[in-house]
Amino acid sequence: MLFSIRLFSNQNITCNEQKLRVVLLELITSDIYSTGLLIQKTLKNNMKYFKLEHLSKNAINTFLSKTQKRNNKISYCFISKNYKIFFHSYNYKVKSTILDFKFYNKVLKNLYQKALLRFNLYYEVIIPVCLNRAKKVFIHIGFKTGLIDEYLKKVIEK
Repeated sequence: MLFSIRLFSNQNITCNEQKLRVVLLELITSDIYSTGLLIQKTLKNNMKYFKLEHLSKNAINTFLSKTQKRNNKISYCFISKNYKIFFHSYNYKVKSTILDFKFYNKVLKNLYQKALLRFNLYYEVIIPVCLNRAKKVFIHIGFKTGLIDEYLKKVIEK
């Protein structure tokens, strides 16, 4: 099946369903990444004055929760260091450990800008926070894989 979609006011793209899924994933990932950059900037500004461990858990968790609620594509967001969750949009997840850290380690070791991973029902955009050339802190923002199907369905119906 071929689809024609209008991404911007002057640009039509004709493609099959699989290509459309790739385009939608790129668009959603870009939107999530820009949200991640906002979180990164806020975190960097705070970490100029305080170590991650000394930041207000309540304030950062609230910031992440509000950020998640403002962008309806986001299912969760959290900040990790050494495979431990320091801040999370859901308070009860704080102090949890990232379960699949061997998999994460392969990705995070060489991460300089961003990574997109898929875990079961979620995609996760991971952004490093670099201070003094050390990248030990990471921002994780997850969104449901079904989101692409929802957008695809809307495009097909039009």
